[in-house]
Formats: sequence, structure tokens, C-alpha cells
Amino acid sequence: MTDRISSESYLGLLVALLSVLTAFAAYQVARVEALASEHDVQAIKTLTESNTEYLRANQEVMLDYAAFDNFVVEGEGDPEVADFYRSGFSAELEAGMARPEGPFDDLYFEQMFSEADLLYEEALDGFDAGEAVGETADRLQLIMLALAVGLSLAAFASIGDRTSRIGRLFILIATAALLYGLVHLGVVLL
Repeated sequence: MTDRISSESYLGLLVALLSVLTAFAAYQVARVEALASEHDVQAIKTLTESNTEYLRANQEVMLDYAAFDNFVVEGEGDPEVADFYRSGFSAELEAGMARPEGPFDDLYFEQMFSEADLLYEEALDGFDAGEAVGETADRLQLIMLALAVGLSLAAFASIGDRTSRIGRLFILIATAALLYGLVHLGVVLL
């Protein structure tokens, strides 16, 4: 009789612990997946800003090319006309005019597209962060699955014959699932 009570108590405790840990793991999965989505949404927003900045810089480059062409062609021999077109140069083109490799050298393009490039790198970092958090969510889902299987086996063992081979096997597997869940939840969350 005492064995039966202690067996029932152990099974009740096992079911309760597995239930609580399964619910906790499910909550952590939802929380971590939300965080991964947050990273992805922010990265998409930053990527969009990068694309917008790239298009803006590209338009400014085209304006610089047009102003420079007019400066060279139309301003030849007429300083007033040349000054008029030069007044339309971007600061980057004006700086490029002073360089021997300029005006449209590598430094010019680096300066024109630097903001777009920085935003692009920031977006990639955001996607990487989202992926890393998503991998944590995947590990938590595996833990939740193990706990849920352990819970179902413990519940099945509680309604069946706990002294039979299959009943003892289910209790053993449920106990292993509990231990696995405790250890791996601690590893993933800490």
C-alpha cells in the first residue's frame, strides 16, 4: 500500500512538474520568437531605409554628372556660366575636384553611398541577430516537445498499471524528459 501511495505521489509530482515546465517552455518559445520577429522587422525597416538612401545618393550622383558635364561643356570659356553650374555640385563632387584622381574617383562614390552602406550593414546585423534568436527558439521548441512527450507518457502511466513493464518504462522516459527539460532549459535560458 505504501509503495502504491509513493508511486502515485511520484507520478502526480511528475505530471505536475512536466505540466508546469511544458507551459513555461511554451511561454519562452513564444517570447523568443517574438524577439526574433522584432529583430527581423527592424532589419527589414533598416534595409528599406538603406535602399531609399541608395536611391537618393544615386540621384545625387546623376545630378553631379549632369552639372559636371554642363560645367565642362557650357562653361568652357565663360566663367559666369561655369560658376553657375559649379554651384550645383554636391559637397562630395566639389571635394573631388581638388583631388588628382577626381572628381569621380572611388572616394567620391564611397562618400556618396556611405550612409546607404552603413544602413545595409546594420540591416544585415539585424537579420543575423534575428537568426540567432530564432535558433534559440528552435532549441526551446525541442525542449518543449520532449517535455510534452514526457507529460503524455506520465499521464498515460498514471491511468494504467504502473507496475507493468510498459508503465515503468513510461515513468522512466517521463522522468528522463523532466531531467532533460530542466537541464536544457537552464542551458538555453542562462
